[in-house]
Amino acid sequence: MIAKMFEYINSLSGGNQMIAGAISLWFMGTITYICREVPRQVYAVVKKHITTEFISTSQHESFHALLKWFEKKGYTKKFRRVKFSNGRFGSNETVKSVGYGTHMIWFGCVPIWVTLNKEDAKTEMDKESIILTKAGRSHTLFDKLIKEIIKRDDKTNKFEVYRASKGEWLYSCWQPKRDFNSVIMDEEVKTELIKTIDDFIKSEEWYIKHGIPYSLGILLYGA
Repeated sequence: MIAKMFEYINSLSGGNQMIAGAISLWFMGTITYICREVPRQVYAVVKKHITTEFISTSQHESFHALLKWFEKKGYTKKFRRVKFSNGRFGSNETVKSVGYGTHMIWFGCVPIWVTLNKEDAKTEMDKESIILTKAGRSHTLFDKLIKEIIKRDDKTNKFEVYRASKGEWLYSCWQPKRDFNSVIMDEEVKTELIKTIDDFIKSEEWYIKHGIPYSLGILLYGA
């Protein structure tokens, strides 16, 4: 078959070796491209339609919860590539977690592929993402997984902490709210502060209507 192809190329070139060589290179390049790209494109289309992905970035609490969950469940011991991290921002906790690349775990008798990617190494803090992939279109398994990895403790008296980095706000952690009674301040000043803040919260629509930036600054001074 190959011999016939070269004979056909030679007939197209009219016996000119340079033209025959150029046509041969074009044929080989085309065949190589088809053999490489067609299977890749077919795989991408099939994967898109028969799998479901869950993506968690390092800016969200689910990312850090996943790292701890992998270690707690013993998955980290089975990963062929692992790395050490400092956990959440502001924490001295050392976490041994999944390394970069793709790994496989079993959850509820269902295989899940775990992929850790580094999105941007030029920022102050590396941006990473974990992609969980499973067969099927149902989200039930991922819903069950999220409920297990994220502690649903009472966050009524807590607030989320974000930090500024390169023009973005990155999630850090949850912190308990400080009791206002622990603030040493004249009671009349406390009452006035609370009233000012309440009025500000209720006036958001007024700020928007008049094109005024919705912000409030309070300066406290004194010994």
